Formats: sequence, C-alpha cells, structure tokens
Amino acid sequence: MARAKSTARADARRRYRASQAAESGADGTELESQAPAGAEAAAPRAGLFGFTMPDLRGDLRAFPHELRTNRWWWISALLLLSAPVAFVVAFNINEDAAGPLSIYVRLMVSPPAIPILVAGFMSRRGAYLIGFVLGVLDGLLIAAFQSVGVQAGTATTGDLFLAGSVSVLSAAVLGAGFGWLAFIYKGWLQNSARRRNEQREKQAQEQKRKAREEARQDRSGR
Repeated sequence: MARAKSTARADARRRYRASQAAESGADGTELESQAPAGAEAAAPRAGLFGFTMPDLRGDLRAFPHELRTNRWWWISALLLLSAPVAFVVAFNINEDAAGPLSIYVRLMVSPPAIPILVAGFMSRRGAYLIGFVLGVLDGLLIAAFQSVGVQAGTATTGDLFLAGSVSVLSAAVLGAGFGWLAFIYKGWLQNSARRRNEQREKQAQEQKRKAREEARQDRSGR
C-alpha cells in the first residue's frame, strides 16, 4: 500500500514538472513572438578587428562620471600642462632642439602625444572623447609655441589665428584617434592575456586527465 502511494506521488510530481516545462516553453515562445523585428539590427556593431564600435550617446552620458573618477585622465592633463613650463625654461636658457627639455616638450605635445596615449590606454570608456579634449588643449599649446617662435612683424594676427585654428583642429582629430587606438590596444592585450590563461588552464586540465588515466591503468594492471 505504501509503495502504491509513493508511486502515485512520483507520478504526480512528474506531471507537475511536465506542466511547468510546457508553460515555460509557451511563455518563451510568446516573448520571442513579441520581440521587435529589428532586434538584430540593434545589436552592437563590430568594429575594426572585431572590436565593438563606440557608443557615442552612452559615452557622452558616462563622460562626466569618468572625468570625476578616472585619475589617469587628470594625470594626463597635468603631463600635458607641464609642457609649457619646460618650454619656457628651455626658451629662457636658449636650449637647442636636441636638449632634454626640448625633447620633453615634443614628447608631450607632438602627436601622438604621450599624455593622450596614457589617457586612452587607462580609460574605461570614452577614450576618444578624452583624446579629443586633450587634443584641443594640445593644439592650443602647439599654436602658442609656434607664435612664440614667429618673429615680430613677420606674420599678421589673421595669419596666426588661421595657423592656430588649423593646429587645434588637427590636434583634436588626432587626439581622438590616438586615444581610441590606445584603448583598442589595451583591449587586445587583455584578450591576448585571457586567451593565454585559458590555454594554460586547458593544458593543465589535460595533464591532470592524462595523469588520472595513467593511474587507473596502473591500478588495473596490478
């Protein structure tokens, strides 16, 4: 009698699980049918070498938070702003172009400027935005350095303004590009490291499996 009751309860549980599975399948089918037809079109677009293309709206919304919390952006800006100090010192001591201060200034402001590469590499997102901002600042510095080197009376104010505008525009575009490329390079390094770790784990698991098989064969051979 107890066995019959146990069998009846087991049958009831199986029927309940079957009904739940059927309802879940029906719900899933209904959700799929209600999904928008353009859902696939809204998927992230793959960029160069399989990297996801930037989400401009999302990056713009996250930019203020990144600007407040990412200290590497501020370090990069300080590095860029250190270039005028080195330039003034080098100008006052009449250092030649091969001097250490002159080389430092070129590394800080000449594209690809080191501060922009650092900011892009250390970005969590929106690397091209901070690259653009730092590029504008970099262009202003380049224009200022060029105007200092121009002898008085050899260029008009309009000429200096035009040259400065070109410097700012080109530096901004290059800054956005180099910042994004530095961010992509960081992602490539991270993916390479993850693949190497996965490969090492697979090799370790394979070695363990072979060791267990050899141990079983040894025991069976005895």
